[in-house]
Amino acid sequence: MQKYIPVLLMYSRLFLGIFILLLGVINPSHAIPWITTLILIGFFSDIVDGIVARKLGISTVSLRKLDSIIDRIFWVLVLITCFVLYPIFMTSKWTLLASLLLMELIVFSFCLIKFFKIPSPHNFLAKLWGVSIVLTLTEIVITGSSQWLFITMIFLGAISRLDSLMIHIFLRKWDHDIPSMYHAYLQRNGKSFKRNDLLNG
Repeated sequence: MQKYIPVLLMYSRLFLGIFILLLGVINPSHAIPWITTLILIGFFSDIVDGIVARKLGISTVSLRKLDSIIDRIFWVLVLITCFVLYPIFMTSKWTLLASLLLMELIVFSFCLIKFFKIPSPHNFLAKLWGVSIVLTLTEIVITGSSQWLFITMIFLGAISRLDSLMIHIFLRKWDHDIPSMYHAYLQRNGKSFKRNDLLNG
């Protein structure tokens, strides 16, 4: 039964994302505290599922890919919820958000074309970007606006997508949990490196 815990945590994040969107659509005026709480629960579940999977020794490639897919779906649902709640503010930031989504699509497509697999590097910069995402979207949900946190999120998103793209350019074969493009370069040249179990999960 324990081996199903990471999978349940992942799928719970998917349902949380759907529920967040439904709350935003059905009862936006009273849903803010609930949406904020569910975003934080989803974020922490993302941290916990990887730790649990490694402790149980079931952190497989398929599980890592599933985690990557559900992460993307969850945050897209939260982003759509922000558009539902605050269409004027979010529309004013559409160009920056679209540019970031385009970069993500490029990385995703490049990895699919090169390896016939979805990207799952879980690099350091992507982790930092993830923290900025939860902080920024939470601020938007609560206040209806975001300034320096939003810019930070866009900046970290851009450099983390560039780092992810370079990782997949350097890799000769698909791999996951690559800390940075430097580590991908080391791996390409047959040099080993130590993965960080906490950050690369």
